[in-house]
Amino acid sequence: MYFSVAGSQVRIAGSMHMLPDYAPHLPHWLWDAFAWSEDLLIESDPPEILHHLPLTDGTLLAQYVPATHWTALHDIVTRSGVSSEQLAGWKPWAALLVLEAALQPYAPGVEAQFLGCSATQNKPTFMLETGASVAALLDRVPVEVIVNYMINLLDAPELARVRARQLHQAWLDCSLSSMYEVARDTPIFQTEALKEAILTQRNRAWMPSLRLALQAPRNTLIVVGALHLCGEDSIGELLKREGYSMTPV
Repeated sequence: MYFSVAGSQVRIAGSMHMLPDYAPHLPHWLWDAFAWSEDLLIESDPPEILHHLPLTDGTLLAQYVPATHWTALHDIVTRSGVSSEQLAGWKPWAALLVLEAALQPYAPGVEAQFLGCSATQNKPTFMLETGASVAALLDRVPVEVIVNYMINLLDAPELARVRARQLHQAWLDCSLSSMYEVARDTPIFQTEALKEAILTQRNRAWMPSLRLALQAPRNTLIVVGALHLCGEDSIGELLKREGYSMTPV
């Protein structure tokens, strides 16, 4: 889950964007990685996407979600601190992201903890993408795909919780193969439109920034969600196609 890229001053760490509340602390290898780095490169600044959550075409979320699932969605999401008014005006993908986070109690993840420390230490921190670019990709996913994923979560919330726990344990074990075993049965990997928007297209879009980092003279830690290191279109595979090799630290 923590790799060096041969011939460069770059290391890549797979992160969990949110941690379960029963295990809120980062493994020591992540703090070692943070201490090693002179520059930090992460996916994006999370608050940036907040401006892109509301629907802008005059519709309301309830028009997209079946009435049979609206009450459950509303109850789960509003219990997490979102108001009914906010939820009513959100895009379906925005509600889906918050629903996933609201299914079980979470603590701040790797990026949030790193950003807090980098601010106090004045460590230069850069982003691989903007909130607008993430939103643009999600906007292109067919609404029915998003809603079907949402329905699956609402119909089987315990399965989602079990998978989240399994993913977290695989991450703690630094086992990408175990993580992929769990992840490839999820809607993100099973639905091509979701996989393209959430993983594949973003991996490709990050490559110009990664190429620049690979030429830089300073110790650069690149932190991406661990699932971006899984599968045939992973960051590791894209780097391999360009002649780079990743070695576990």
